[in-house]
Amino acid sequence: MDAAPFDAIARYYDLDLAGFDEDFPLYEELSQRSGGPVLELGCGTGRVAAALAAAGHDVMGVDISPAMLERARRRDARAEFVEADIAALSLGRTYPLVIAPLGTLLHIEPEQRREAFAAAKRHLAPEGRFVCDLPIETEWAPGAQPLVCQWTRIDPESGREVSKLVGMEADVTFLTQRVTYMFDELGEAGAVHRTTSVFELSYFTVSEIMLLLDAAGMRCEGVYGGYELGEPGPESERLIVVAAPRD
Repeated sequence: MDAAPFDAIARYYDLDLAGFDEDFPLYEELSQRSGGPVLELGCGTGRVAAALAAAGHDVMGVDISPAMLERARRRDARAEFVEADIAALSLGRTYPLVIAPLGTLLHIEPEQRREAFAAAKRHLAPEGRFVCDLPIETEWAPGAQPLVCQWTRIDPESGREVSKLVGMEADVTFLTQRVTYMFDELGEAGAVHRTTSVFELSYFTVSEIMLLLDAAGMRCEGVYGGYELGEPGPESERLIVVAAPRD
């Protein structure tokens, strides 16, 4: 993973996800069951980690982006945060719950997937659970797609208007998307400051997830179609995978 694309947009990350908390009940319930502490892979600016810490759980958040982590530490001093590449993570301890929320694993390069799943297993307690959340992409239009404005919002930090534009170029054969984010912030006298970030997302098939879990020494306990842990179906937008150590 490369920190640079995420450092560039850390300033706007919370604005982008403002109001999204649909996954909080799932991670809160799992944290209660496990008894904690919780290891979050790809914690970003601390959206999930801060919610769990506020609920009284001990949380360790890991991310590769220093700028994201700086905002996470300002967000909640109760959680602990460490800068590291997930694929090379070695904290020297295990956790009863390891989570990878909101598509974190899509940012792992295909050649590092085995290492990333092995790192998750390495940090999983013998009776622990590994939970990852992945989007289900159903519209794979090949080639570059038109740039679209996804939203326009007022940034509470600056009071300025910000628009998010998204461009996409998909490779259907390899299930990858080259994504361009542009955040346009309206300044004084109508001047626009643009922040651009370009990164790749690599999607998984369910079969590949099963193979990666097995190679890492984990067994799948369930594949679900949403945060309520219902059966996956044609209308499902998320894929929630729950795994446990095989040993």
